[in-house]
Amino acid sequence: MADAGGIVLTGAGVLTSLGQRAQSWAAMRAGLARIEEREDFQLLGPDEEFDLPSALRGAQAPLHWASDHPWDRLAELALPALDEALESAGLSRRDWSGTHVSLALRAPFGDAKPAEMGRYVLDAIYADGALPKPRGAAARFEGHAAGAVGIVDAVRALRTGDRACCVVGGADTFLDSDAIAELDLAFRLRSERSADGYLPGEAAAFVVLETAAHAAGRGVKPLATVAGYGLADEPHPLGSDTPCAAAGLSDAIRQTSRRAGRDGAPMAPAAWVLSDQNGERHRAKEWALARTRLHEMFDPAFELWHPAENFGDTGPASVPLLAAMAVETLRRDAAPAREALLVASSDGPSRAGLLLRGRDGKD
Repeated sequence: MADAGGIVLTGAGVLTSLGQRAQSWAAMRAGLARIEEREDFQLLGPDEEFDLPSALRGAQAPLHWASDHPWDRLAELALPALDEALESAGLSRRDWSGTHVSLALRAPFGDAKPAEMGRYVLDAIYADGALPKPRGAAARFEGHAAGAVGIVDAVRALRTGDRACCVVGGADTFLDSDAIAELDLAFRLRSERSADGYLPGEAAAFVVLETAAHAAGRGVKPLATVAGYGLADEPHPLGSDTPCAAAGLSDAIRQTSRRAGRDGAPMAPAAWVLSDQNGERHRAKEWALARTRLHEMFDPAFELWHPAENFGDTGPASVPLLAAMAVETLRRDAAPAREALLVASSDGPSRAGLLLRGRDGKD
């Protein structure tokens, strides 16, 4: 049995600029994107003194924004994805009250505290969705890899019996003037003065995890098994004086391979990888270095998917979104392999790998 101890995904829900889970998957596989200009968010020109600003381009979710506060927007994004995840897992309101919830968010800009933001968004989800409070809930702020950290935390707690069912997700919005201003000054957003920047996206995604035995007791068929995982810290993340050599990402993938192996052997060479790459040069370089260092762990003809080209950069929602796209692909028997390797790198040190195995594979 894999090290993840029979932990399965039984539900997944998504909201992106292209719709919910089925619509987003179909649009992604068709190579579609919905990038729009936002005239109300202006980016600096190449010469801040002489050049006119330009409109921000991003992938906005198809939801009317009824509030001026970006934290309220996060709750609005989260609810449709959460509802879809709970429905697909066959969880009732009573079941929800017994779950443990982990929500990945982007750390707030300005003077706000992460703990304050986390409480606000979670409480808004309960209030707007008319949901009772779950048994436990926490917000995470580790960046792109935060969703993976939440999934690993859930896997460990489920294996020890500390929890019966976990809901792990993330939400991100770029409709935040403070965030846009800071990211623009740092040359992170794609514009006339920053060709290396990324196109921001709005998204929320959730997955439901439980033991295979618990799912069987509820009469629910798993979408996939968490076959392996790895978490590591990169000693030289973005902003470090020393160039990143992909030590952290390589370590996370190695851990995933060891845990996903059977009978003491590592996992088979990965033939399908879903990555959080968003078009930024430093992310592409880190992946290329990890791929070179771990060449024996990848099939020579492996497929690399990076959904940010369809949905924009979705920040802390990245890993739950990758997981949801992977299980939807497996559900439709459209996957290039029965195992999906998910990889993520935060701006900070957090690096993560996850291996999801299709339900008709051996557990």
